[in-house]
Amino acid sequence: MFSTRSGPNVALVTVIVAALIALVGCSSSGTDDGAATEAGDGTFPVVVEHSMGETTVPERPERIVALGAGTAGEILYALGVEPVGLEAFPGFGAANAEGVQPWVEPLLDPEVTTLLPAGAKGIEKVAALDPDLILLTYGELDEATYEQLSQVAPTIASPQGQWELDWRLELETIARAVGLTDEAVELEAQLTRGIEQIKTEHPELQGVNYTFVEVHDAGLWPYLSADPRNQLIRELGLVSSPGVVALDKSTDGAFVGDISLERAAEIDADVIIAYPSAGDAESLYSVPVFRELGAVRGGTAVFYGQEKDIVFLASLQPSPLTIPLSLQRVATDVSAALKAGNP
Repeated sequence: MFSTRSGPNVALVTVIVAALIALVGCSSSGTDDGAATEAGDGTFPVVVEHSMGETTVPERPERIVALGAGTAGEILYALGVEPVGLEAFPGFGAANAEGVQPWVEPLLDPEVTTLLPAGAKGIEKVAALDPDLILLTYGELDEATYEQLSQVAPTIASPQGQWELDWRLELETIARAVGLTDEAVELEAQLTRGIEQIKTEHPELQGVNYTFVEVHDAGLWPYLSADPRNQLIRELGLVSSPGVVALDKSTDGAFVGDISLERAAEIDADVIIAYPSAGDAESLYSVPVFRELGAVRGGTAVFYGQEKDIVFLASLQPSPLTIPLSLQRVATDVSAALKAGNP
């Protein structure tokens, strides 16, 4: 039977986890004996629809493996469920040497959860864990890999695209698969109230257009409207810049664009939110053309770094564990940039 962790265990470290407790801590079932609480909707079998088709989960899963870019496992932890397997990504975001993000680290019990290598190398290790449910709801997944995983256990893919996934839909999909929809409804409501509170505190953000972009050696990767990070930022009242809207149309709804530095002016906006593929925030000021954007010259740019900015790195994968703190940070920083650029 899958196990749960009680609230006090969450309060061990870091301001990120403290923020989680403040906003979503009571969503955990919080039992002390390791038994899962029965959800009011927890009737099985259940059929879950997703981008690869539909999957029948015959009974309440007890051994769940969470694969992909991290959010599936984070949703399980937020619901009070410990997976038996978790795909790890050393070097991604703020992950430690084992590939565990700092907001997950205090929740992970190595006696319960096995860390799995990323990609195809992990399938054999997944099978060895004898799972009864596999989640890969956010991240790359082709049909061949899906079929392989499905032969091991019922497997649920993204309910949207591989990288175009609203955090609410992912939460609802996973909760349905594990029989915890009632808990997910309460968790989503708490998060929504927190988002609305941040939005209320920052009326100056309403209607401001912005571009969220990653700067790399050869050009720019502007994240588009389908990207889950942008979907979350827009909940603050910000809107996509005209350049991003144009790229939405020309890329047929992709989650990211790819343009040369010479085309940087196409994505100028009231506010630019940017980070480098490598390096710190200050390195962005040395990027030619990009530094000439109106938002950068006018002081309405918000720059983040890849190396030490834990709070920003949390925003790179929106989940119930990261939303409370990362969205507050973005709102505060964008608000400060607007004030600085418009004295």
